Amino acid sequence: MRINFNLGEPQAFEALHSLLNPNFTEEGSWTLDFCICEIAENYVIAKNLKEDCFTKISYLVEEGNYSLGEQENCFMINVSEAEKTSLDAVKAQNGDSFEKAEEIYSTLENLQNTISDLNNTISELNGQISGFEQKIEEGNNTIATLTTERDTANENYANAQAEVTTLTEENEGLKTYKLNIENNEKLAVIAAYDNKLSDDVLESYRGRVSEFSLDELKKDLAFNFIETNPSIFSNQSQPQYVPKDNVVTGGIEEVLAKYKK
Repeated sequence: MRINFNLGEPQAFEALHSLLNPNFTEEGSWTLDFCICEIAENYVIAKNLKEDCFTKISYLVEEGNYSLGEQENCFMINVSEAEKTSLDAVKAQNGDSFEKAEEIYSTLENLQNTISDLNNTISELNGQISGFEQKIEEGNNTIATLTTERDTANENYANAQAEVTTLTEENEGLKTYKLNIENNEKLAVIAAYDNKLSDDVLESYRGRVSEFSLDELKKDLAFNFIETNPSIFSNQSQPQYVPKDNVVTGGIEEVLAKYKK
């Protein structure tokens, strides 16, 4: 006959075997104290060879290190397959343990007596039910009226919500339209500096156009232009300008167009 034990992973078996059999060494004359029969998630079943009994031993695994916990004797019983199925069902219903089975069966008997008493009470209460049926009907009529009023209120709410959604979408559309107009105006101001400022500088402004107001953008571009072209304000021979009426808008032209030769 061949017996197959559930010994889990080799690492677990080796670690637990070493902890259970500290004398299983050459110095300890290879003394075997426990023979592991089954390894579960947090406990191991082993045959205590000295006391000739089975022992359930809990263990912990922390960062790959195994340590043993409490030990208690356990028993292997000879039952048929049908009996095993019944026992497993009882164990499953009692927190995976047989310890409270007797207590639960006693509680069950008490519950059955309580059920009998409750059935008698129910019989008495059934006699009172007829007195409440008229009140229930009146309550149902009230519920029907309130339901109609609720449905009307829900419909009004849905209509109002739809109107709010429509107005919100229109508002967002107007915001987007206004933003597009403002951005186009700003891009037109930037375009006025083509061939006056470097492409890198202009692309930098285009990429950050939403960070400026129109006036801020005009001032910033004009300042950048003056910084890169300081000679326009030097005292060397420069064309003389006088004010004129037809002012051109947009960028540095808006500043310099106020003057003419």
